[in-house]
Amino acid sequence: MSEIKTNGVFGVTQTLHNALKSYLESAYHISNTRLINERHQMLEQIGVISQEPYVESTPSYMLGRPYAELNIPAPAKNALVKLSKLSPSVGIFPRPYQHQTEALEKFLGEGNDIIVATGTGSGKTESFLMPVLGALAIEGTQRPDTASLPGCRAMLLYPMNALVNDQLARIRKLFGDERVAGTLSCGRQRPVRFGSYTSRTPYPGHRTSAKDSRNIGKLFEDFYLKHAGDENAVKVLNDKGKWPSKNLIDFYAKYKEENAVYQSGKQKGKPFIRRHWDQRLQTQPEDRELLTRDEIQKSCPDILITNYSMLEYMLMRPIERSIFQQTKEWLQADEHNQFILVLDEAHMYRGTGGAEVALLIRRLMARLGISRNRMRCILTSASLGKGAEAEDAVKRFSCQLTGLSEIASNQMYLVQGIREPRFGSRPGTVEEANTLGQLDLNKFQRAEVDSGALVESISEIRDALNWPSPPSQLQEVQDYLFQLLTGWGPAELMVEQLSGQAVQLSRLASILFPNASALIAQKATEGLIALGSFARRTSDDRVFLPTRLHLFYRGLPGLYACINPNCTERLYDDPQQEAILGKLYTVPRLHCDCDRQARVYELLTHRDCGAAFLRGYTRGRNVSVKCRTPRRVGFEER
Repeated sequence: MSEIKTNGVFGVTQTLHNALKSYLESAYHISNTRLINERHQMLEQIGVISQEPYVESTPSYMLGRPYAELNIPAPAKNALVKLSKLSPSVGIFPRPYQHQTEALEKFLGEGNDIIVATGTGSGKTESFLMPVLGALAIEGTQRPDTASLPGCRAMLLYPMNALVNDQLARIRKLFGDERVAGTLSCGRQRPVRFGSYTSRTPYPGHRTSAKDSRNIGKLFEDFYLKHAGDENAVKVLNDKGKWPSKNLIDFYAKYKEENAVYQSGKQKGKPFIRRHWDQRLQTQPEDRELLTRDEIQKSCPDILITNYSMLEYMLMRPIERSIFQQTKEWLQADEHNQFILVLDEAHMYRGTGGAEVALLIRRLMARLGISRNRMRCILTSASLGKGAEAEDAVKRFSCQLTGLSEIASNQMYLVQGIREPRFGSRPGTVEEANTLGQLDLNKFQRAEVDSGALVESISEIRDALNWPSPPSQLQEVQDYLFQLLTGWGPAELMVEQLSGQAVQLSRLASILFPNASALIAQKATEGLIALGSFARRTSDDRVFLPTRLHLFYRGLPGLYACINPNCTERLYDDPQQEAILGKLYTVPRLHCDCDRQARVYELLTHRDCGAAFLRGYTRGRNVSVKCRTPRRVGFEER
């Protein structure tokens, strides 16, 4: 592993490797210096405790038409156009990807069920959230008589809680935004609401004061109310989708006064009266998120997020009957109302588990009292084979899973992402490699806290690359780099190599800068990856090179030693030190590759004193085992 001491990808992976190696050497002590040095050389080898890192980039996809030009109902079109202009953005950008526009037109415009099969990071979540948003906008405008009724309009079904928690954050940033709620308020007497209903939703059973105090009181006192007064903390949590879209103070309602403000359990300068629990935990008029099971059971939200295991329980237990009854009444109130079922990561519903989910969906339709044509389905998956046969198989699978008959199978439409065409890729020259290798990553990576250092680091290399002077503002610098890297040969070649596939870092460096020395090529690759990962287009918040590293590490494997002190395969050799063993291996074997083909035994060391032992196994009690250096290496006989 070549020595690169930087904060770039090569430097970081090397630092992590060295840190792990140092820990293992300190934790597993050996007293013999010769063995210490031999193990040190062994741990340096690729594949012993770490593999060479790989780097990968999310592919970029072709942009579609603006929302105003789509063939979808006017209420949905108007809502999407309005939301795409919001700043800061809620994730609805002015120019959606082509597969997103196709999903909108097929689902809202033509009435198809859809399967969105695109790669990770392609906006699959938005591909079903935007049709759901459009359907809500259409209902509020065209069917205001039923728009304010409680009931589940869209159920987002996931295989596991981890995915539910991740998507809840995305939904909070969209449907939890006050501006989005205002856009969807047309025809409604309440905001569009959503809620997560899983094993982690507080709390099971009917409400009691003791349960409220134990399950809700602790959550609010120790976290929500503790941070509610810290605007910076709330903003950070809200930006990450970790803060509920809810009036938490009035919902908790600890005090009787209507305008009381929670201040560590007391009102400054005012007397207060604590409310009883039966007067608290009531959904507030402006709440967009339902936080407890009791809230959801009393008034079913428009968007319900759950997993199939919880849905199984919900269909069996009496306490959740109100959720399905309210949804059933909403469906019966207008024949144009349709229930939307979203199955994210649909490829996970295979085999016996898939059959169970298919039957669960049919039970759900039976509970709601609807036929299949009153249920609209959106399935997503990043795992799809290539070719017409694979596409037909996906459609058949989707129809069987959701209960769509073969006669109506043409209603299921497959949406696939189309990669954005790239141009101008070429290898970098030696001069470009030398210039990029001089990028000061220590300054560059201080962008968030010191924009001046960022600009300075770029200014030091821009003349050699014939780039214009960088702007001073952080976002402007990101857009500046995006424009410069787009169409620039080495950057385009990097995108071409990494889009949707993982490449070894060292191999990537040799591809990007084939005529430069290995060390210069690696430094230049570090600089180019740093620039590409930082570059971001302001108009749609798109990153030039959305990158991830694949790092592989493991603990110290078993050690096995050749017993030949004159082993010719030894990694470390010092004539000044007397050898007691030969080459060390990390996998068991009978013989060494040395000239004597000596036996190999498992090597053990005493944790305290570091004494070395060889472990061998004998058969019977009369077998004697001899070691060449009995005074220097112990032998454990078993």
